[in-house]
Formats: sequence, C-alpha cells, structure tokens
Amino acid sequence: MGASGWSYRTAYRGDIREAVESLQREVFAAGDYYWPYEFYDHLPSKARPGSVDELWQDELAQEEGTHSILDVETVIGAGDSDEHGTIRPLSAAEMREHFDTDRPTPETFDRAAEAGTLPDLTPRWSAVCMPLHIGGAPAQIAFWGYSGD
Repeated sequence: MGASGWSYRTAYRGDIREAVESLQREVFAAGDYYWPYEFYDHLPSKARPGSVDELWQDELAQEEGTHSILDVETVIGAGDSDEHGTIRPLSAAEMREHFDTDRPTPETFDRAAEAGTLPDLTPRWSAVCMPLHIGGAPAQIAFWGYSGD
C-alpha cells in the first residue's frame, strides 16, 4: 500500500499510555484502520478480526500494518531514540520549532493536520504526541505518525 500518515486527538488523561490504549480501543472498535483484504481485489475475502491480538496474528497485517495508531505500542521519553512501534512526546523545544509555541492548542494542531504540514519527526512505524492546551492547561493530546514503506 505504501506509506501513509495518520493523526488523532483525544482527551488529555495525564498519562500518555492510558490515552494511547483508550484511543486504540476506539479505533479498533470503529474499524477505522486499514485491513488489506478489503483493499486488494486479488486477495480472498477475510472478515475483520475480532480482537487486536487476532489482528496481529495475520501475516499480511503484520507486513502492511493498519496505517493507524494501532501500529504503535511503546511509549518512550522525549529524549529517547525513535524505534519501530514507539510513541515519543515532543520536547518543548520541538513544539516551539514546529508550532511556534510550547503550548499548542487544538486549533494549532488542526490547522497543521488539515494543511498536511504536521512535521515528519519519526521514522516509519513510529509516532509522536503532544498535549493541546485550552485556557493554558492541557485538555487534549494529539498523536501522529506514519505507517508503511
């Protein structure tokens, strides 16, 4: 399928891992992810999996990914090296560099996402995140990454 970018916003819960897990449950339940058997005409029809574990047992899904937040799983620190499957919070310096503030708002994020200008800061199969502020306090958290080759 090739590489594709994805992005999400969800409520800020104070814990990145909790936000990721909640968002992943929502994305999976809504079926808002790439399932290769619905994309390629030459593949046999195959029902979507009933669980995330079942999803990752499928060899083709392992190879192509879901092109969604389901493709990342390990939260690392802002100063850690991005690796396959990791989610890294942006540092304050990165937020200032790419968003001109260390307290971006939901509108700041939406403008960048809609314009296709979210910075590509990680290798494929990984993601970054940042809190989004309303009234000066974190209210949401944004995630974005790129899946595929």
